[in-house]
Amino acid sequence: MCFMFKSQTMLDINAKATFGVSLISSLLVLPFSINNFTCGRVALGNLTAIVTIVCALNAWMCYRNKYSFLFNLFVISPIIMGGISLAVYRLGVAGSYWFFMGVFALYFILPISYAWLANVVFFLIDVPIGWMVLDSSVAMRFSAVALGTSAFAFASMAQIHKLYERTRKQAVLDPLTGLYNRALLPSSLDEAISMHDRTGTPVSLLMLDIDFFKKINDSYGHDIGDVILKKIADFLKLNLRSNDKIFRIGGEEFLAIMYGVDSKAGFQVAEKLRLGIRENISLPQGELTASFGVVSLVDDMDGDEWLKRCDQLLYQAKSGGRDRVCCNPDVEPEMKMKASAL
Repeated sequence: MCFMFKSQTMLDINAKATFGVSLISSLLVLPFSINNFTCGRVALGNLTAIVTIVCALNAWMCYRNKYSFLFNLFVISPIIMGGISLAVYRLGVAGSYWFFMGVFALYFILPISYAWLANVVFFLIDVPIGWMVLDSSVAMRFSAVALGTSAFAFASMAQIHKLYERTRKQAVLDPLTGLYNRALLPSSLDEAISMHDRTGTPVSLLMLDIDFFKKINDSYGHDIGDVILKKIADFLKLNLRSNDKIFRIGGEEFLAIMYGVDSKAGFQVAEKLRLGIRENISLPQGELTASFGVVSLVDDMDGDEWLKRCDQLLYQAKSGGRDRVCCNPDVEPEMKMKASAL
């Protein structure tokens, strides 16, 4: 549940790196393209001109936040490999220098799971070409340095991605419970609102607050309080669906964005959670209870208003005696009558 954005995060890294690589590549290759035409190397001039134009286009796309993985995999990468391979074949030692820049370029513009494979193909193409056009001693050195560069680039980028992913998780996850923290809440609310506006799918917010949590900390200590918070988090993960997003938004406050859930269903979910907490999570002495606020999204409601309304309902539940659920006024009386009938 908490790591669903991993692949998107990796694409964000590549998008930022690809902008810089593509812009620099277009500026670097442009003079060589002009020189190739000046010296009569028409084929190489045409190829370097295409590389310049395509790299500039790729940089513009990334600048407009339109990074295309498929474009980089099936257009940019073959152009890089083909252009450098031709340079090695036509220019010998002078062309072989470009191989090393190409290795790093592939790791910057592609996700690492594809970049290492592209580099294997690149190596298998250019090393044989090197042995064809270079002296054997030079070709041997070229092969060794090419292999070392590819291995170094892979090891370096793997560590960079690993560290980035670890930092990202630390930034958006609550370290105690493993739930999302408040930093990811605004974008998640916007995402839910956007989905509701596009598809009309109902979405509800559920907010809960552990009753008398300060008293629990004062009576039993913060260690017991932390245990209670972890148990609440685990209980929510177990009893909510995998596509619901669960947050710890305060000391003892939790929030869930429930997709495909309207007000009536939201009340039922909250009632189930309220009873489940009281029955399954206990204090060293006495029972544990929680109060809930539930509100479904309505048209023209923004994230701040939606969250504020849910917070008001939670406050209403706490001020009304705690250990209860408050939801939309048009739903609550009907649902309470059904609950009491059970």
